[in-house]
Amino acid sequence: EAVRAKMASPGAQKAGPAATVEFVGIRVGFADRYKTGVWTPVEVLLRGGTEPAAGQVWLTVPDGDGVPSRVTSPPDAPCIVPPGETVRHRLFVRFGRTASLLSAEFVVDGRVVAHREFHTAAQADLEHFLPAMPALQPLIISLGAADVGIEEAVALRQADPQREEVVAPMADLAPLPEQWYGYEGVAAVVLSTSRPELFRGLSRHDARLEALDRWVRQGGRLVLCVGASGEDIFAPDGPLGRFAPGAFAEMVALRRLGALESYAGGVAPIGILEQDRALRVPRLQGVEGAVEAREADLPLVVRTARGFGQILFVAVDLDRPPLAEWKDRRLVMAKLLDLPVTRPDDKAREFSVLHFAYDDLSGQLRSALDQFRGVRLAPFAAVAAAIVFYVLLVGPGDYFF
Repeated sequence: EAVRAKMASPGAQKAGPAATVEFVGIRVGFADRYKTGVWTPVEVLLRGGTEPAAGQVWLTVPDGDGVPSRVTSPPDAPCIVPPGETVRHRLFVRFGRTASLLSAEFVVDGRVVAHREFHTAAQADLEHFLPAMPALQPLIISLGAADVGIEEAVALRQADPQREEVVAPMADLAPLPEQWYGYEGVAAVVLSTSRPELFRGLSRHDARLEALDRWVRQGGRLVLCVGASGEDIFAPDGPLGRFAPGAFAEMVALRRLGALESYAGGVAPIGILEQDRALRVPRLQGVEGAVEAREADLPLVVRTARGFGQILFVAVDLDRPPLAEWKDRRLVMAKLLDLPVTRPDDKAREFSVLHFAYDDLSGQLRSALDQFRGVRLAPFAAVAAAIVFYVLLVGPGDYFF
């Protein structure tokens, strides 16, 4: 209640019941997932009244100490709300606590004409948003495809629930931030192009792509899966050509996936595909980066440095048959995201490592070096008796004799 009282603006008390604009909804983060202590995209929905309105949006949230912190839309880029219409306005805020309160205000000429408070809840809707994730919990965004094996790869890790990766699936590119720091709390972005309709009409110089590119250069990780739609995606005026590790040459039919099986390091084979089931994949020329998997002269997995970050290009659609039903698809995704996983066939090796009560190779090595063939350890009783004899010898023995 004290925080609520601090966050209530004095101008909000002056807003009368005949306000021309009202807040009708809120969306926080990526697919309602976000983290504390980092810049987070917040989208508010405003509904116009009987007259057009243009003003600033103020968003106020408590920081880690409970002190209100406010962000405002730029004065030179006001939020315009037409009469009777609903518009979306996005700002970036930093939540200091997992359970938080957000105060939204619409200010016209220094006067608050609309005010509303939103709270965290167990389920997100237009009036509530989910609690924030802990700062150490990684967040992975999945764009485009519904399932490319990310959650299966995360389940293999068996990590601490407080540090387990959280996947935010997004089927629409519209909510993506237009500022690179909007991805500050994101560990990786997995972008699948198996639904090319999502990218139609997207300009090569779209602000969202510019922000994604700059975030990668600042140290982000982008996994780009481009299969059957490679010709459209990597066309000269294609939207994602900037992320390609090479120049598009042609589309080819891929029947053998042995290189991908070896890359996964699993035990479930895909086999040779029939001619009518062959995968259409793009062939790139002049590839820059490390080719981690190739089928003959066809690069399938390429890792390219981009500034301080990296882009991993995968020349197949992981959400389409036969890869969608492939058991080891999760191992491929875990390797792309650098997730340490525990495989079923690692249990024997794990037991061997734990034999000397160490769970790392360096500890096991040090312990093994302490084992000398043909050398027997002296019994503890003999060592204790020798100590007692020595004490008697240098104490009473020396005194009396």
